[in-house]
Amino acid sequence: MLKVVILCIFLTFSKFSFTMHTLSHLSTRIQDLSSPCPEYFEYKTEHGNNLYGFLMVESVPENNMIQINMELSIGNSVQGFNGNIELLYSREKVVDDITHHRPIEYKVIFPYWKNIPPKVTKIYVNGHLVCQGPKIEINTVPVLTTINLQHTLTINSLPLSNDNSIPTKDRFDRPSTSERPQGNNFFEIKVPNNINFNPKPPDNPDSIFRGNPFLNPKNFNKKPIVAVTTNPALPDLNKNPFLTPILNDRNKPEIVVTTQKSTVLPTLTTTEKTNDNKFSEICGRPVATNSLIVDGLDVPKGAYPWLSAIFRVQNTGLTYICSGSLISNRHVVTAAHCMQKDSRNVKPQDLLIILGKLNIAKWKPLPGEKMIEPESLHVHPNYASSNSDADIAVITLSEILTFSALIMPVCLWRGPDNLNLVVGSDGVVAGWGKNEEGLISTAEPKQTFLPIVDQETCLRSSHQFQYITSNRTFCAGSQNGKGPCNGDSGSGLIIKRDQVWMLRGIVSMSISDTHSRTCDLNHYVVFTDASKFHSWLYSFIIPSV
Repeated sequence: MLKVVILCIFLTFSKFSFTMHTLSHLSTRIQDLSSPCPEYFEYKTEHGNNLYGFLMVESVPENNMIQINMELSIGNSVQGFNGNIELLYSREKVVDDITHHRPIEYKVIFPYWKNIPPKVTKIYVNGHLVCQGPKIEINTVPVLTTINLQHTLTINSLPLSNDNSIPTKDRFDRPSTSERPQGNNFFEIKVPNNINFNPKPPDNPDSIFRGNPFLNPKNFNKKPIVAVTTNPALPDLNKNPFLTPILNDRNKPEIVVTTQKSTVLPTLTTTEKTNDNKFSEICGRPVATNSLIVDGLDVPKGAYPWLSAIFRVQNTGLTYICSGSLISNRHVVTAAHCMQKDSRNVKPQDLLIILGKLNIAKWKPLPGEKMIEPESLHVHPNYASSNSDADIAVITLSEILTFSALIMPVCLWRGPDNLNLVVGSDGVVAGWGKNEEGLISTAEPKQTFLPIVDQETCLRSSHQFQYITSNRTFCAGSQNGKGPCNGDSGSGLIIKRDQVWMLRGIVSMSISDTHSRTCDLNHYVVFTDASKFHSWLYSFIIPSV
C-alpha cells in the first residue's frame, strides 16, 4: 500500500514538473520573441498560453481602403488553417475610430506552430512596407514555411449619380431613397432602392395606370387596409414633460444662455429642480434664430436641434437612409418604413443615429455633435407597407442625452387632433433630400414651407391617393415642385404655435415622377399624422421622464 501511494505521488509530481517545464519553456520562448516593429505589432497571450498578434495601424485610407499584408515565418509544416487577420473590435467601434482619427486595431491569429513561435517578417499597409524582420533560421527547424495573410477594409465614397439600373415599374415613391453627395472621405454613402407598395387597384387598372411606372396592378392587394377610427384615451398630460404649455413660477426651469462669439452657438443649461415638467420649457424652442425661411433655404446650425440623421451600418461603412425627430432625451420618432429592409425589421445594432450634425458628408466630429447607437426599435403594430397609415416608429437610444443648443427635442402636438383645425396652416419640413437644383440629396439639410390641405382636396387631386391615405394621414404641399423628396422620409412636419415648434406629421409617401423616377412634387406629399398616435408615443416617453 505504501509503495502504491509513493508511486502515485511520484507520478503526480512528475506530471506537474513536466507541465511546469512546458509552460516555463513556452514562456521563455515568448519572452525571447520580440517584435521587429513594436510601434505596429506586439505578441500577446490569452487564456494563459494562447499566443496571438496585436496589430495597430493609422486609420488613414488610401483609394478608399486599408489593406494589410503580413508575411509570417513558421518553423514547421502547415496544413489546413493558415491563420487570419481580423478586426479586434466591432464595426461600430471601427467607424468611431475612423471618424475620430484613432488607429485601427487588429488581431492576428497564427496557424499551428510548435517549438518556435511564428515570426513576423513583413507588414505592408496599402502597399507601403512599415515593418520588416528576420525569418526563423533554417538550421534550427526541420521545415521552414512562409505564409502571407491579407485583410482589406473597404470604405468607399461614391459620387452622386442616378442608378439607371433601377426598374421603372411598379412603384410608389417613399421619399427616402437617394444617393449621398461627394465629400465624405471615409464611408460609402448611399441609399437602397425604392420601396415597393401594393395598394388596391381601381376597376380598370390598365387604363388608369398606363404610363405610370410606379404602379403595378398585378401585385395590388384586393382590399385596402382600414385604419382604426377611434382614438385611444390620452394619458395624464401632467406627467408628460412635452405637453403642459403653462408653467407656474415655482416649477419653471431657469434657462441660462452664455454669450459666445458669433460663430459659436451659445450653451444652454437648466438648473436642476424637482418638477414633472423639466423639458416643457425646452422642447420646440431652438436657441439659434431662423427668422427667414424660404423654400429650399439652407438650415442654420441649431435651427432644428431635434433633426436626426439615421444611418445603416454596413460592412462597407455607413449608409444614410432617413431623417428623424428627437422627442425626448432618449427617443427619436421616424417613419416605420425606415426601420425595415427587404420587408424585414432591421436590428438596433445595424443603425447609427447622429444628432446635432449639419453636414453629414463631413465626418470629423465637432463640439456638440453626437453619434449614438439605438437600444431598441419600435414599429407601430398597425403599420403596413402598402400605405401611409401608421407609418411611424420610435427609436429608443442607448443612453440619456444631455440637451444643448444643438440637441433639443421638438414638442409633441398639443391640443385636438382634428385635421380641419390645421388645414391651411403652413408646416415646415427639414431634411437632407433632393433640392431645387435637381441634386438627389444635399450634404446639409434644406427646409421648405408646406401648406396642409383637407382630405377631400387631396383625394380629388389624384385617384392614387385613395389607396395610400387614411384617416390617420394628411396631405401637404403647394403642387409647385417644392417639398420633401428622396432622402427626406421620416422627417417631421412641424408647426409653430405660441412660439413653440410642435410635431404634427411624418414624411411617408409621394407619387413618383414617370421620367425621373423620383417624387413628383407637382402632387401632394402624404404624411402620417403624428397627433393621432398620442398615447402610443407617450408610452415610450413617460417612463423615461
